[in-house]
Amino acid sequence: MGDSVQCGLNLYNSFTINCNLVSMNEYFIYTVTGIMTGIVSTIAASQILEEFKKSRYKKPLNAVLNLGRTDLLLFVFPERTDLSKALSSTIKTPKKPPRILPFAASEDFLAINNIKSALLKINWHGKDKIKQPGKLSQEDKEQFIFSIGSKFTNTFTAEVENVLISLGKNIYRAVESKNFFQCQIIDRAGTEHISKTYDQVDRFLLANNNRALIPEQEYIDFGYLTKVTNPFSKGKGKGKETKIFIVAGIRGIGTWGVAECLKKNLVAIYKKLGEKKDIDFSAAIKIHYRNLDILDTTVMSVNEL
Repeated sequence: MGDSVQCGLNLYNSFTINCNLVSMNEYFIYTVTGIMTGIVSTIAASQILEEFKKSRYKKPLNAVLNLGRTDLLLFVFPERTDLSKALSSTIKTPKKPPRILPFAASEDFLAINNIKSALLKINWHGKDKIKQPGKLSQEDKEQFIFSIGSKFTNTFTAEVENVLISLGKNIYRAVESKNFFQCQIIDRAGTEHISKTYDQVDRFLLANNNRALIPEQEYIDFGYLTKVTNPFSKGKGKGKETKIFIVAGIRGIGTWGVAECLKKNLVAIYKKLGEKKDIDFSAAIKIHYRNLDILDTTVMSVNEL
């Protein structure tokens, strides 16, 4: 009798332990499954959110840039003055071999890099070329063009703006200011945007600060982004118009900043346009710079052309 009871107890204990083990295994499986499901859901939600953000920005980019996916694109940038040539007559320096590439401002190439980054966001995969203003053929002028710099540095920008002014277009453009060796941005209505960077740098140097520290300071500059139907294009009026974009600032950091706006803040221009988002326009842009970086850009106003 005692053996039978003991046997029954052993069977009961064994059954209870097995049940507990099953319950623990099931709990472990449910827990791990729940954690993995949460991780996968979080990753999926993050990817969906990222794609949503991209799609929200693609629409303004596509509408405002209005480029064909495979069209040839020209970047027209000015050659900068070789200061060593200007100094050679007064300072004895070792003779240098002639340069292969033309002198260019670092801000111009930073601007071009920003523009290319913006184009990648709309899946543009056409060919691009770099040209200097004085070496453009008639065929070159008929392409999609980004002209880098104002009329004071880029003669092609001057040529385009002269045509637009003759047509009565209310574009922003750089003009000489009342102060010597300075310029400002105006439109046909007389709206002015003046850069205080000239005086800032002068005061900084007059205070006996190290010239090498100038790039680390904080500055506010202005620039403009103009988009126009190419007046040199033979396809004008036949549904095959190309576009010219002028990316220019009062200072070099202004030019860089306008391209930064095109890359990151073009939606601000998009919102200021009317119902037709793919129209020509000219926008004045405020640039906030500090220590080799564009902190932010503000679209001040947009003139529909």
